[in-house]
Amino acid sequence: ARLWPNPKIQEQAKTKRKDKELEAQVLRGYAAATQLCDDALEKHRESWALEIQKASLSYERSNYQSKIASYPEHSANKRFALDDLADAAAKYAATLPLEDEKDESEEPFTTWFYASLGSPDLGALKADDQPVPSELAKIKAALAALPITGEHERIEEASKVYQYYQDLVTEIQLDTYVDGPDRLTSTEPFGLFVNLRHTKEIERESGGFQRYLINQNNSRYSYNYGRPTEDYRDKFEKGARAVLAEHFEIVSITFHSSKVAARTDTEPGWTVTPYAYFLLKPKGPEIDSIPPLKIDLDFLDTSGYVVLPISSAAIPIDASKIASTRPFRDLSLTMILDERESETENKIYLEIRAQAHGLIPSLEELVKLEFDDLTVSDTEDRELQIEELDATTDDGAPLSTHEWRLTLAPKGDHLPTSFTFPALLVEVSEKEDEGLLRQRDVDLVEVDNTTEIIAGEESQSWLAWIIAAALLIIAGTLFLLLRKKTEEEIITGPALPSTLTPVTLLTFLENIQKNTSLGDSEKEELKTSIITLKDRSFGPAANPPENDEIHAIAKQWQQATTPKKAA
Repeated sequence: ARLWPNPKIQEQAKTKRKDKELEAQVLRGYAAATQLCDDALEKHRESWALEIQKASLSYERSNYQSKIASYPEHSANKRFALDDLADAAAKYAATLPLEDEKDESEEPFTTWFYASLGSPDLGALKADDQPVPSELAKIKAALAALPITGEHERIEEASKVYQYYQDLVTEIQLDTYVDGPDRLTSTEPFGLFVNLRHTKEIERESGGFQRYLINQNNSRYSYNYGRPTEDYRDKFEKGARAVLAEHFEIVSITFHSSKVAARTDTEPGWTVTPYAYFLLKPKGPEIDSIPPLKIDLDFLDTSGYVVLPISSAAIPIDASKIASTRPFRDLSLTMILDERESETENKIYLEIRAQAHGLIPSLEELVKLEFDDLTVSDTEDRELQIEELDATTDDGAPLSTHEWRLTLAPKGDHLPTSFTFPALLVEVSEKEDEGLLRQRDVDLVEVDNTTEIIAGEESQSWLAWIIAAALLIIAGTLFLLLRKKTEEEIITGPALPSTLTPVTLLTFLENIQKNTSLGDSEKEELKTSIITLKDRSFGPAANPPENDEIHAIAKQWQQATTPKKAA
């Protein structure tokens, strides 16, 4: 699990295998190892250790196959392997107590536990391996049934820490829910809200949960309070995609800003930190649930830090019937007539742009696509897009957009002389209820519901005038710039640092102090600025200047050392 699938190991061994050859070799290795276990079990049928090895091989082989290609049998294979590990643990427990305590082993239970997290080999466990939380209760029961377990002074401190985290996880939830009704279809996307729900006390003690919206390893000044820096957002997204990909098409995943504020929950004492919004499509009508998602939260204690996997609940859905309309509000709709190609192509275009909070309905639900003298010969669907997430409203509905471009051809030989925009089937917001426009060259002009179709040649005549005017403006601007340059040449002073911080500003000012000829008063003023900057940024009562003030100080001294020379 750790060596053979690793391409770097293959390169070091100079096997020169291609990807497909490597995959085949790894699978042959798993088969050979499994056969070796089977042969040994023929002679040692009571060996719990051999059964653990065989179950672990089966589990890891399925893990490997699921990562190189879609593998529908993966869930069932994991279930069989976990059952075999449970049987091996029971077989070992039946041998206890042993005459020599040195012969006793925790391997049956640790291997079973690691497998419940996603891999029977802890060293091979990856962030996107999916846990099976239901196994934990079985493992606990198996341990409690052992004849040698019980309270012991050596585990007293560990028991206290364990109980602390048992209490802590009851105050944090990964909350997921469908945006709107749970009746879906595989032809239209639906939204899934993902939030962190927690008590106010846990939010205060942890310093908030906004850091899980950040990829720290890409940030220059990341600090994680004693924990290793982590790409929290990418880690969660990778795991979520691995869970959902088998049964859902993942259209998009949009995260909230790291500046998002927690909002009060309906339950007293609880708050919600908005986290992400998934746009999904079921891959078939047989899909009946959204599987649990998982996020790893880390906490500090006296012994270091601990990572707690928090999982959401599975959500039942019905994708076998006609879908319900997704909720939306504040809909604005703009329709743009484009007849610039009417003369040469004998067709016109109608562009429809929709924007709303929530998920915009299908085009057929927005407008009545019926025309007296025209037919829709082609529809370019530019797909539903989630533009941004809004955490300031009660429903948290995302801002979405959807655009379509219709090609309209005449039902007869020629285009009609006028065009009537299609009727609306939904209400639009009052401020956007006149979104009827015509494409006039590079401009958009408002038109009435029924408007004359203008031939393309007449429309194109305006373009020549616009181009000529633009060329005149460009020529005049270039003349003025060249003239100004001959009147005065500005010689720039010392270059500013690419990134301005208190540290880089201090270095910049000290270089000016050493290398620039200044008057006595300016030297004294610069010396005072340097001392003040040191005290404010690095002194006992540090109060570093803000970015705007840092830039102002740097600009002041750059200009003070900038000589000017007349041409």
